[in-house]
Amino acid sequence: MALATIIAPFNSNAGGLIVVNDVRILPHPGPIVEPPIHPIRPPRPWPIPRPRVYRFAPMEVQEQKVNIKVTDQIAETTVKQVFYNPNRSRLEGHFIFPVPKGAVLTDFRMDINGKMMKAELLEGAKARKIYEDIVRSAQDPALMEYAENDLYKVRIFPIEPRSTKRTRVTYKQVLKKDSGLVSYKYPMDTGKYSAKPIKTLSVKMEIESKTPLKSIYSPSHEVE
Repeated sequence: MALATIIAPFNSNAGGLIVVNDVRILPHPGPIVEPPIHPIRPPRPWPIPRPRVYRFAPMEVQEQKVNIKVTDQIAETTVKQVFYNPNRSRLEGHFIFPVPKGAVLTDFRMDINGKMMKAELLEGAKARKIYEDIVRSAQDPALMEYAENDLYKVRIFPIEPRSTKRTRVTYKQVLKKDSGLVSYKYPMDTGKYSAKPIKTLSVKMEIESKTPLKSIYSPSHEVE
């Protein structure tokens, strides 16, 4: 039995992403002014206040850690991510996670009130109905919904101002073997949705094989 460990630190973004579809601005409560009994003519010149312009900043991926365990041709991948809301407003969005073709999602967890809660994979219409009920009661849902093809989607509310959201996704897949070569690919094309480059990103792979390993290499990144 051959055992090898690969640690490959990358300098780009990857994994899941949170796409915000609703910005909820929380204004500070102001004083209550009772209208006068007799209308008072405003003094001149009457200043017209400028409308406040709110600039929305996309979610940031602060941290991502990928752990892969390959046993012969079966790969189990666990992705841990930390997202940050840099805005002063509460947000609602979707957590979208792409998986390789044919992969099966086995576990999804999201930070809810400081605890990593396991999500439930539901049929789309049922997931939406439960989600809407939870939102109405101001709770925090973690319901996984299969979106399309090999893409998973979770609707998230609330994402509190200047706070983080932690997610953990695990999926399994059967790796293809061609002329004795077994290949593993990890999606690296979701970074464009992050407001800033990721701060901490690491990929660790452990390989266990019944047959001796001749070589291990990566065509895109340096392997340590």
